[in-house]
Amino acid sequence: STGVAADEEMQLGLGYTLANGMSIGAVYSDTDVAGDYWVIGLAGSAGALGYSVIVGDGDNQTDTSIGASINYEVSSATSIRAMVSDGGMAGADTAYGVGFRHGLGGGVTLAGGVGSDTANNTKADLGVSFSF
Repeated sequence: STGVAADEEMQLGLGYTLANGMSIGAVYSDTDVAGDYWVIGLAGSAGALGYSVIVGDGDNQTDTSIGASINYEVSSATSIRAMVSDGGMAGADTAYGVGFRHGLGGGVTLAGGVGSDTANNTKADLGVSFSF
């Protein structure tokens, strides 16, 4: 029987929300097995535009990870969304996508999107969801 490796881990996280609704957060972690890592995130909105950005790095990554997303409320029923992410791993492509959501009323939503994953594969979806 193989035992589980002992792993001591320490984490420290801080978060703060500014008066304008913008939030910022940071975390640092140190583990015996995976090494250390840090992550900083920022999120908020400005009128109809919502945004989030995250940056992180760790001993188990080749490069710094970066991700960002935006959500634009075209109307009370329709939003357009976009994202981009570079996971910091060797040989992985940058992932990106764009999509939409449109409320049809009565708890029915039409949503879809298209993008590219970290293996440079094009992915797409289109569907209807029901919420009762």
